[in-house]
Formats: sequence, structure tokens, C-alpha cells
Amino acid sequence: MALSLLCMKLVLISTGVLSVVFAVKNSVPLVVDFSTTQASSIWSGFCSWLKPPFLYVIINGIIISITASSRFYNTNRHGTTIGTTPVPVRTTPVPVGTTIDLVASLL
Repeated sequence: MALSLLCMKLVLISTGVLSVVFAVKNSVPLVVDFSTTQASSIWSGFCSWLKPPFLYVIINGIIISITASSRFYNTNRHGTTIGTTPVPVRTTPVPVGTTIDLVASLL
């Protein structure tokens, strides 16, 4: 029983290792091809977004979205949200030394 379990583990581990080797072997040419042909066009597109007009629009869009979202979340000076009221908690004093039946107290 232990020998068959050991053989099964060995087969699964070697299958996993061979799968990883095969995947790396096939993906390296794709990565090299991407880095030589597509990466330069992606980089130039990224750099064009950092030119002043687009950068101005993007930064102002971020500022406007932060301002708009903060206006919907109203708080007063004490840090509590306006429009919510605290829920009153009902408490009853229990003398020291008495046992409490939790099920009966919830009913």
C-alpha cells in the first residue's frame, strides 16, 4: 500500500515538473517576440498619455471624482455620520453572585 502511494506521488510530481518545463519552453519564444515587437509600441502609447494635455485631464478627473464622492458622505464635526441615530441599548442590572440563564434572558 505504501509503495503504491509512493509511486503515485512520484508519477504526479514528475508529471508536474515536465508540464512546467514544457510550458516554459513554449512561452519563452512568445515573450521574446512580444518584447521585440509590441513592447515599444505600448511604451510609446504610455508615454503619450503623460504629455501635458492628457495628464491635466486625468489629474482633474481624479480630483473631481474625489470631491464628488466626499460630498455624498456627510459627517459632522464629531466624526459621526449625519442622518443616522444611535440605537438605544437596553440594559438591566444584575446583582453580583447570581447566575444568568442566557436563553431565558433573550426571550
